[in-house]
Amino acid sequence: FVSVRSCTAETMGRIGAEEFCEPLIDQLNVEDEIEEVLERVDFALIDIGQANENSLIRPYLDSFSSNERKMAFEYYGFHDPDRVSDRFIDGLKDSNEEIRVISFKALSNLKLVTMDMIKSGMSDESENVRIQAIRSIGALDQSEQLIEEVKEILDKASDERLKVELLQLLSGFTDFNISSVII
Repeated sequence: FVSVRSCTAETMGRIGAEEFCEPLIDQLNVEDEIEEVLERVDFALIDIGQANENSLIRPYLDSFSSNERKMAFEYYGFHDPDRVSDRFIDGLKDSNEEIRVISFKALSNLKLVTMDMIKSGMSDESENVRIQAIRSIGALDQSEQLIEEVKEILDKASDERLKVELLQLLSGFTDFNISSVII
């Protein structure tokens, strides 16, 4: 029966119909499900999200691991993300580190993250949350002002890992000369 469940999930992903999301997500939550089936279900959800430009699960695709995607579905559901954007924002303050990381990723994917949220996340006790907050800067519109703010953050940063993330981010900006920071 394992191969039947795997093939069914794969077929659902290939068809790409949004109405398959709910049964696939239900399958993700089966406690004793075999890893092969869970992997196929996750791939099917990715296929559905990529096939539909306005997919309700699209915010859970970019930069999410399969485990994070599963947690996001459990915590937020897959209904209209714009309706749950307040829950994403509340998730930034959740006691669970993984939920805070997921919230940053979803808000970034929806282009709802703000510099205030990012700055708050950069003071989080968790390094993973701080890193994801920095990575979320990439979702903001590039401007001279943003580059200057990121350079200022870089100047004040004491954590080497955060500095590396900030430099990587800056190097991806089209209007930025990385040698102006390194030299």
